[in-house]
Amino acid sequence: MRKIEFRAWLKREKRMIDVKGIEWDQDGNIISVKCPQGKTYSGDSIELMQYTKLKDKNGKKIFEGDIFAWGSTLYQVIYADFGFKVNYVKDHNDIYLYDFQLNYFEENDEIEVIGNIYEDDDLLE
Repeated sequence: MRKIEFRAWLKREKRMIDVKGIEWDQDGNIISVKCPQGKTYSGDSIELMQYTKLKDKNGKKIFEGDIFAWGSTLYQVIYADFGFKVNYVKDHNDIYLYDFQLNYFEENDEIEVIGNIYEDDDLLE
C-alpha cells in the first residue's frame, strides 16, 4: 500500500504545515488535520494539498497548488478528473488548463518548483 502525503495551508496564520494525520467524517469531509508537532487544526481552517509523487530537479516534492517553471514557462499543479494536471500560466496573466496529466513531466529533470498558489500568488498575477 502506498503512502499518501499531504501538506496544509493555514488560512488564518498564512503558513504551510506538514500533515501527519487527517480525520475525515463519514461523508469524506475533513474534520481536522494533525501536524508532526502534535497540534491539531480544524478542517475549515486549512487548505489541504496532496503530494504528486514527483520531485523537481532539486529533489523538492511537488504538491497540488505548487507553481513550477519549465524553461521560461510557469505551470500550476491542480487536481482534476481523478488525477494531477497542470495549468499553463501565460505571461503571468492568463491561465489555461492543459489537458494532460502532470506525469508528462515525470522524466523531466529541468522543472523547478518556484512557489505555490498560497505563499506566492503574485506569480499568477
